[in-house]
Amino acid sequence: MSDNGPELLGSRYQLRNQIARGGMTDVFLGQDTLLSRPVAIKRLFPEFATDPSFVERFRREATAAANLNHPNIVAVYDWGSAEGTYYIVMEYIEGNSLAELLRSGGPLAPERAAGIAMDMAEALGFAHSNGVIHRDVKPGNVLLSPDGQVKVTDFGIAIVAFGGAESNLTQTGAVMGTATYFSPEQAQGRPLDHRSDLYSLGIVLYEMLCGRPPFTGDTSVAVAYKHVQQAVPSPSSLGVVLPESLEAIAMKLLAKNPAERYPTAKDLTRDLQRYREGRHQLSAARKPAEVQPPTPSPPEKTPEEPFQPQQAAPPPSPSGPAQPPPAPPPPVAVLEPSSRAGLYTAATVIFIAVAVLVFFVLSNVLDNGEDAAPPAITSTPVPMVSVPNVVGLSSQSAIRELRAAGFVVSQVFEASETVASNEVISQSPEAQAEVEQGEEIEITVSSGAVPVIVPGVVGQSASDAARLLQDRGFAPELQEVEGSTAPAGQVLRQDPAAGSEVAPGSSVMLYVAEGVQAVEVPDVAGMTLLRATQVLVQAGLQVSEEILEQPSDDVDKDLVIGTDPSPPALLLPDSQIVILVSLGSENVVIPSLVGLTPETAGELLAELELVLAEPIAECDFPNDAEELVGRIMGQVPPAEEEHPLGTEVTVCLGQPTAGGPGPTPTEIIDEFSPRRIEARNEAAAITARAVAAGREPDALGSIPRWNALSSRFAAECIDLATAYADVPGLVVEWNLENPYPMPAVAANAANWVEGLDGDTPGVDDGCSVR
Repeated sequence: MSDNGPELLGSRYQLRNQIARGGMTDVFLGQDTLLSRPVAIKRLFPEFATDPSFVERFRREATAAANLNHPNIVAVYDWGSAEGTYYIVMEYIEGNSLAELLRSGGPLAPERAAGIAMDMAEALGFAHSNGVIHRDVKPGNVLLSPDGQVKVTDFGIAIVAFGGAESNLTQTGAVMGTATYFSPEQAQGRPLDHRSDLYSLGIVLYEMLCGRPPFTGDTSVAVAYKHVQQAVPSPSSLGVVLPESLEAIAMKLLAKNPAERYPTAKDLTRDLQRYREGRHQLSAARKPAEVQPPTPSPPEKTPEEPFQPQQAAPPPSPSGPAQPPPAPPPPVAVLEPSSRAGLYTAATVIFIAVAVLVFFVLSNVLDNGEDAAPPAITSTPVPMVSVPNVVGLSSQSAIRELRAAGFVVSQVFEASETVASNEVISQSPEAQAEVEQGEEIEITVSSGAVPVIVPGVVGQSASDAARLLQDRGFAPELQEVEGSTAPAGQVLRQDPAAGSEVAPGSSVMLYVAEGVQAVEVPDVAGMTLLRATQVLVQAGLQVSEEILEQPSDDVDKDLVIGTDPSPPALLLPDSQIVILVSLGSENVVIPSLVGLTPETAGELLAELELVLAEPIAECDFPNDAEELVGRIMGQVPPAEEEHPLGTEVTVCLGQPTAGGPGPTPTEIIDEFSPRRIEARNEAAAITARAVAAGREPDALGSIPRWNALSSRFAAECIDLATAYADVPGLVVEWNLENPYPMPAVAANAANWVEGLDGDTPGVDDGCSVR
């Protein structure tokens, strides 16, 4: 910003405040002084503005993006140069990105995910029809406005960033941070067409449904390799319960061969529309959990062939030859393998059946001796298995556990006032029952409380509307709308809409005409209960007598975690607000592990959200019991002590020894406790501070900054090693993967955090103790 006031670009666009920072650009909220409207201004980092060929491609793509006028595409108004770099002026969208929504809320409901994917497909289809390929489709480039609009942004920028000779993964590493959403052909540096965008959209849809992308890895190159070589795990294989037709749509998008994906975004839109209208009905004979037999691969479709969702007897297609009307088929999934593949499968099955029949007939005809005994028919008994207890688990966890035990799972839904939505209420057969492996277990899953109808309050005053909603058990929230000609404080619209069925106590957002005297909920996190109450009352709110208490690893006991609603929600004066108070860290009783194998101990600790420390030491003290060889004979912390979730438990294994007495179990275990555990905790704190420092504005952005920040925390790690030098065998190291080779833009916060996530011990785990 200028010392003389806000900076002005092109004598027209006034920079206000920075609202985002990406790998190549800063994004500012600005004001178009000519048209008096807010705009978003994306400005390139100066190091990208020195390459003439880059600038020319950037200009060309910005111009192409400006011609994309579609309700699901962020409009590009202008582009220009100033202060030695270049900028693009775009439509300003209030709200969050899809990436932020997934980070904070996890997977989306199938209906919402399908709706967002359909809007994205509409946007991409329009761009493709105008000759523009996005090439950087990812949740961070999808914006969600408060009124539910879906907007795809950053058209054209990715073409420049990864085009030309620098697109090869092994040359500059320029794909770091986006390889998660690469198509296989993009990862291989091959020429791309519009179907590459459809693969990336499939990754986004998969993440919306499963809460995670299909492939992750230690480096971007590793992730790109998986896109090329590894099969995408189906959502159902991860325990995610989805309509089979929606899963089929996602998996078709993620075909490795572009010819096996949807030919166009329009074909995808049609299938998503059919799904949302309920026209993807499943056959009662097929369950999502079933494993289909392998089938011969049908000949590859050419890109020109229009996609036709397969049915048992497809209706005549306008683009194909007329078919005689078939007999009404049983209901099947709309998205099935192609009819040609079905013929191959049927032929294979018939051939095998005939071959088996001929074998047995010939065997009986040829072996006709009088003394020949008939072949013995034996059957392998099906093992009996104890049914796990899954009551209280989420439906996904329950299905995953039951399938792992070898059962087929079916589920029914039932409304419940006491059991949370998606949690298992009961199971049949009951837990611990002994049944044959492969039997069906039926779980009853809560669909939540009986839904209530949202009343209509549009047109009422904000105070009357809020009072009515509170009386009905809803939590009203306000958002002012500027520029309305309606009377101040009048409700212009509401979300959810009138007549919607929602869970009791749900929030209802009221969009009211500007002028109402709303109260912004203050942030009272970290305060004492008394001080928080004073602040909220002074702000004009009523504090509920009901105080909610919950465990927290971040907030000390008896201090305030936050409020419900949380800041910066807008409420009417005298609205009721609930304070959440910390119970401190949630502790768990350490179980006794003595006599267990490391594998069993690890599983037991994982169930309690504890960690088995590795590597596991060998106990040198005498062991006369043969059955304890290789089993745990000591542990720290000891059994029955209470410790926070995530605590590491260190153990040693019994080994046969020869000769005189060795050190006692206490002496062996004391090598790890309490000083070793204390050192581990301090090392974890250093890594956490390093992660937070890397997320600070301007902390990174260049190789020298990256190295300086790494050196700073490496020094802290060295100091820790000095402080605990008295602990026998203790090794303290600072491990952060070197960021070379990569451009300065890749030295960003996302890659810094990825480098400290501890996925690869000894490579990217920050300050570590072993």
